Amino acid sequence: MRLLFLIQIKEQHTIICGFSIPNRILCALFGLGQLTILIASFGQHIYSYIKFKQIFHCQSDIPVNATLEEKFMAWDVVIYDFGLMHTILGTNECIANYLDGGYMRAMWCLEQSAALLLMMLNLSCCQKIVWLMWPGLLMESSYALGMSILTMATAPKILEAMGSKANNDLAMAMVIYVTGFILNWMFTLVMWHYYWHIESIYAPPVVVQTVPKINRKSRTSMSLHVSAASAIRKPPPLSNDLESSLLLQSAPKFRKYKNESRCQKQIMLNKSKNQITNV
Repeated sequence: MRLLFLIQIKEQHTIICGFSIPNRILCALFGLGQLTILIASFGQHIYSYIKFKQIFHCQSDIPVNATLEEKFMAWDVVIYDFGLMHTILGTNECIANYLDGGYMRAMWCLEQSAALLLMMLNLSCCQKIVWLMWPGLLMESSYALGMSILTMATAPKILEAMGSKANNDLAMAMVIYVTGFILNWMFTLVMWHYYWHIESIYAPPVVVQTVPKINRKSRTSMSLHVSAASAIRKPPPLSNDLESSLLLQSAPKFRKYKNESRCQKQIMLNKSKNQITNV
């Protein structure tokens, strides 16, 4: 797979501007970076619950001279939102607060962190256990698709803000968001190619059951065998003397049966004549 004529992703390694980097190393680097973002995002939930007794107390409407604590709770780190959504959409809270208050966001941070830890286990020492990559592939692919949906939904507002509200803060927030979006997709593609590589090496081969073919020689030999067996089972033909003797033996019985039938017919005729005369 080639991206922008500068990046070529293969199953074993990735070529970036002519430099070949193994996909195993890239997955480890991307995974550590993503894990750092998830830890920071879940730290927001812990801090919010300890101080505000809420699962995610995110207030994006902060003054310019806000403290670091206020900025930390105003950013939605997991989607690389450092004030971008507040600028283009005019929201006062993070997007997760409008969905369910931040509960799904907290669970997502835990689940994706666990999936990345399993991936790190595969990268470090258990490369033969291919299924350790499955949770990471599922979570990272869903993450990339979710970011794509969010980007497409806010694209008109982003273009409108770039034309009317362009400033340094918007430019910085936009650069951070686009960089995170691109690196997230890059991580997803590299991870899939790495998985295909180890699957081709360590996955068990698939057993394919085929029907044996019968060639012409075997078919002719089979037909000869069947004809020989039928010839053995067929009784031998009778000789002429034996046939004539059987006919002679059955002749008296046939004559006796013929005479009896004639007598019965004659009796029936006599009875019918007597009945007619009586009338």
